[in-house]
Amino acid sequence: MTTINAVGNGLTSATGTGNFVGSTAPTISNPIINAIYDTNDNVILGLNAVSSAVNYINVFNNATGDDPAIVTTGTDTDIGLTISAKGAGTILLESGATVNQLIIGTGPSLVHTTNFSFPSNAANQTVTWPDATGTVSLYTTGTFLPTLVSSGGGTCTYSTQSASYTQMGNMIFATISLVLSTSSLSAGTLSIQTLPVSSPVNTACSVYVSGLAATAITQIEAISSGTQINLGRYAAGVKTDMTDTDVAPGSSFYIAIAYQT
Repeated sequence: MTTINAVGNGLTSATGTGNFVGSTAPTISNPIINAIYDTNDNVILGLNAVSSAVNYINVFNNATGDDPAIVTTGTDTDIGLTISAKGAGTILLESGATVNQLIIGTGPSLVHTTNFSFPSNAANQTVTWPDATGTVSLYTTGTFLPTLVSSGGGTCTYSTQSASYTQMGNMIFATISLVLSTSSLSAGTLSIQTLPVSSPVNTACSVYVSGLAATAITQIEAISSGTQINLGRYAAGVKTDMTDTDVAPGSSFYIAIAYQT
């Protein structure tokens, strides 16, 4: 036990080595500890040593208007951060904000920011991801190159030839625009190919067509199966497949389709 005579002198005991400080808080450099205890003498923070460790965390406070931070640092160039719950325990993130409760910065110097807004009412929501390998995309957009095809072969040239699609989960939304400049299609039935994602058999499309060679046509039908859209025609109330003789330079096809994979 240290007596009052030793105050201000170097102390050596089972609890450490250093100079005693009376009324002011001591500055402690490089203490070696394995746990921090609360006022009830219970562990509040355990510190687990790893042999030859070089990566660690820094904890920062901050000035008015700025948030405290936990930042990884060390000798490695890229250092991640693992937060792990024990057993079947869960990880709970809480925010009283009504919008943008989760913000993720990515890219060099965190040049890109992605904001996640969650409902702020009293209800509970559950988001369940599919139990499968691969990448889950909430929202994907893209383009593809549509073509008018005859079962007998041949080709077309186009003044307009474009298509785009949006995929949200297992829902696909696509639009197609085709305007023919020339047609050298051989005799056969017509279809438009190729959808970027296979559709269910007999999926109906919305279609607008103009400039056809066959003036007796009163209605056009577009039905997708797989990656192609089959074209049908009605004339005098009778439905048949569209053929190469129904189109000509200037024939236009505008199609919209929505389907579930």
